[in-house]
Amino acid sequence: MIADIDSEMRLKAIDGIVVFGDTTLADPDLRYVAGGVLPRGGTYVKKLGRPPLLVTSNLDYGSARRAGRVRRIQTLTQRGYEKLVKRYEDRRDAFPRLISRVLKEEGWFSSAETM
Repeated sequence: MIADIDSEMRLKAIDGIVVFGDTTLADPDLRYVAGGVLPRGGTYVKKLGRPPLLVTSNLDYGSARRAGRVRRIQTLTQRGYEKLVKRYEDRRDAFPRLISRVLKEEGWFSSAETM
């Protein structure tokens, strides 16, 4: 089914998928879409008609690459997570802003609709 994900999304009228998990060991959905084990988890973003993106920790980048299911992989550092943590001084504030930025850049909504 993952190979035909765009077909399945069209069939079910789904425009996009986001799968988040703190670790694939406790989140089989993230493990399935990522194609392997990510001990520190990650966020999988798939917009209809576009290749998926996996955002993961720097430490799990190699594991994500070896899994091979997702070709577009970026680290939290590449996405500016540390800068957001410094700016907002709390990871609980920084992470939702990071995901909002990723979704915007992936074409999910305009900047006026973000946090």
